[in-house]
Amino acid sequence: MDFTEEKDVKGFGVVELDESATPGRRLKDFQFHPVAARPFLTIDSYVPDGELDPTSRVIADVGRHDVADAIVRLRIHVSPESESLLRDGEIHRSLESAHHIASVTREVARERRTRIPAGTEEGLTPLKALSLYFDSRNLEAGRKDKLMLYAKELLERADEIS
Repeated sequence: MDFTEEKDVKGFGVVELDESATPGRRLKDFQFHPVAARPFLTIDSYVPDGELDPTSRVIADVGRHDVADAIVRLRIHVSPESESLLRDGEIHRSLESAHHIASVTREVARERRTRIPAGTEEGLTPLKALSLYFDSRNLEAGRKDKLMLYAKELLERADEIS
């Protein structure tokens, strides 16, 4: 059993076969018997950006579930800024009535990096790469022009030194 079976009814099957029948036709009866198995429980806690006490938010989310005697996995969805404010000890204590803590994971929302379009990297000059970067950051035109001018001057000075 694993978390892919979290919502499935747990139990066993009793099969009755007719040994005199031909193979493939021997099944006489099948009965499923559900059992009271220890539950698997996934808790997703979503910490909003700017949360000053993300630990309290996570503990409140845990408190909305019956974790007693369950096998629990906790997934904390958090921003990079709030991640460092999480207090693991307190979070684990909020789960102490669980039979087993399978995992406590942090799913940190990272900013996606802009990729250079395929095929454009060959022959890409430092200035062109910087221009593409500024375009991806939606810099206003005047600011981009000024920064590009500074970059060009720096590159020219570097060429003079080397």
